[in-house]
Amino acid sequence: MKLEYLLFKNGYEPILADSGEQAVEMVKEKEPDLIISDILMPAMSGYEFCRQMKSFIKTRNTPLIFLSALSDTHDILKGLECGASNFLTRPCNDETLLKNIEQQLSVKTKPEGDEIYEVVNLEFEGKEYIISASKSKILEILVTTYETAITKNEDLAKAQGELKNLNLQLEERVREKTAHLQTEIKERQKAESELYKLSNVVHQAKNIIVITDLEGNIEYANPRFTEITGYTLAEAIGKNPRILKSGEHDDAFYQNVWETVMAGKEWKGEIINRAKNGDLICEYASIFDIRDSNGTVRNLAKIAEDITEKKKNEVQIERLYTSLLEDIELASSVQSYLLPDWLVHENNISITSVYSPSEKVGGDIFDIIQISESQYVVYVGDISGHGVQAALIMTAVKSTINMLVNMEKSNVRPHYIVNKLNEILSKDFFQTNYLTMIFCLVDLENNTIKYLNAGHPALIEYNKHTADTKIIDLGSSIPVGWLASYQYEEDEEVMMEMSPDSIYFLYTDGLFECLNFEGMELGMSGFTKFLTKFRDNMNSIILPFMIKQLLIEENYDLKGDDFTLLTLQKFDASSMQDIILLRYTSKNRKAISMKAEAFIMKKFDDQNFYHTINSVIANYFHNIVDEHSERKVDNSILLQMKIDSDLELTFWEKFDSNKSTYQIDGDEGLHKKDYIMDSNFNKYPLRQNRYDEIVETIVNIPIK
Repeated sequence: MKLEYLLFKNGYEPILADSGEQAVEMVKEKEPDLIISDILMPAMSGYEFCRQMKSFIKTRNTPLIFLSALSDTHDILKGLECGASNFLTRPCNDETLLKNIEQQLSVKTKPEGDEIYEVVNLEFEGKEYIISASKSKILEILVTTYETAITKNEDLAKAQGELKNLNLQLEERVREKTAHLQTEIKERQKAESELYKLSNVVHQAKNIIVITDLEGNIEYANPRFTEITGYTLAEAIGKNPRILKSGEHDDAFYQNVWETVMAGKEWKGEIINRAKNGDLICEYASIFDIRDSNGTVRNLAKIAEDITEKKKNEVQIERLYTSLLEDIELASSVQSYLLPDWLVHENNISITSVYSPSEKVGGDIFDIIQISESQYVVYVGDISGHGVQAALIMTAVKSTINMLVNMEKSNVRPHYIVNKLNEILSKDFFQTNYLTMIFCLVDLENNTIKYLNAGHPALIEYNKHTADTKIIDLGSSIPVGWLASYQYEEDEEVMMEMSPDSIYFLYTDGLFECLNFEGMELGMSGFTKFLTKFRDNMNSIILPFMIKQLLIEENYDLKGDDFTLLTLQKFDASSMQDIILLRYTSKNRKAISMKAEAFIMKKFDDQNFYHTINSVIANYFHNIVDEHSERKVDNSILLQMKIDSDLELTFWEKFDSNKSTYQIDGDEGLHKKDYIMDSNFNKYPLRQNRYDEIVETIVNIPIK
């Protein structure tokens, strides 16, 4: 096909024959200008074909070129003997072939008789050849043979050069391959080493490792599996992990595990299995598929940690934790019982306190102790630390202070009490802790407050009329417990006059140090701004609760430290002419009702109006307090009766987790109606507010 294409491309019209016989028949029909023939052909050889062509008158002078892979001299001579015009050996380049074709065609066009044919007897290597040809023909063949030899030599030289290059390339490839093999051997040795390490890790692992086929049948289990389950490797191989089924999980559990892993996901979780001896085993397992380099899933694997003992310990810890919570709850209840009532309102003085520990129990300490008709001891302290330890120390400190005050009640001297406290606590309690405190003696007869500050935040005075706030920072000594030998002196005490226009604040550092959502402390400036918000509604009786509620509403975190705030205010008798404050308990309602009757009769001298007031008060207790509050102890309720354009009744009740149980989630615990009725079913407007633990109920009754 290549020869046909070459001839066609160069302007010739080639006709192909598949054999010598076919070529003979084709020549009979059409005389060719030139014949190109191979020697090695089926049935009829090229030599025989050539003799027949030379025997035909039509083709006797037609040039015939042998193009053959045969190149031996005998083959060439035999071709000439048959009458071939030329003899070319394969491979033959296109240029040589085309040149010979042109030469033969040009010879054919010469007039007959120009060439003289001779018969030459030629012997070569013992064999005789009879060649009939012109001298020029013989010379042409010799030249062609010589050119062919030269070409072959050139091709041989070229081939040798190429062979040399190939040898060099081969040597380089061998060197590269050798280096690659050496690298591969090193990598394989490294991989084998890593595999050996990995095998040892799996074999010696403290976790259970199991490998199964895709049907879930065990193919491998490490020694830890045998150690935990009791099944030997021989017993486990070929078995399904269901031999460990405990009965603690339903079918849906196992189905979920299987479907998760079959979906190509990892399943993690706790599984309870049963060992060979029947014991339950709790495992935290990871189950997943194993894929080959093509991503095809080949096996499933489980790596599990035996957490049986851990779960037992967790149960024990849970029991201990529950017991501890119960103890802390009890401690919290005990601590709350040790706190003073939220309101002391006697002898023209009002002291209100609010306390929130950062945890269930806390280390803040405060108390209000009446030591005579006109004198009160009021102190606030902060024990270093938080939680149970601080709460236990607080209990001991409070008992010690109460003991010292009772011993010295006829002549309470703040510096003396603090000295004795420092002496006792430094020896028995304060090894690493200490106490800051401000210890006050309030004298209503002399209208004074005498106090000693032992490293505590300063007392604050707020004037209700001018709205001025100032810190009474007149000296502070070291905290109690810092130095056992330290002596607090009388000249460290501060004496100040009480004003009915002022409210005095005692507090712990949980007030100023509480943080808002931006991480900013409240501080003195923030506290002052808070007080201005209550200027038009400054009620010192519940002011600490109002402040705490506003802090919560403005996103201050009061859980960072224990929170304690006390307000102290003396009332001028002249300012109370149209106001009466009555303290109700379940035991004194009758006596307090008599005081209310006396107040109403004195102001209005109207028995019917009193009965109206009394029935409203009775309905408050029955329909609001008793209905919404389940008391564990007798809780006090403060009633204020204020005469203005009408008679305003204001009730304040405090509730918490240990005293009274208003449901305080959301607005639960507040009365759902906006009125209250008297005994004649007359309705009076009612409104309620909640300030942290205080529910305020206000009823306005027209004056007849």
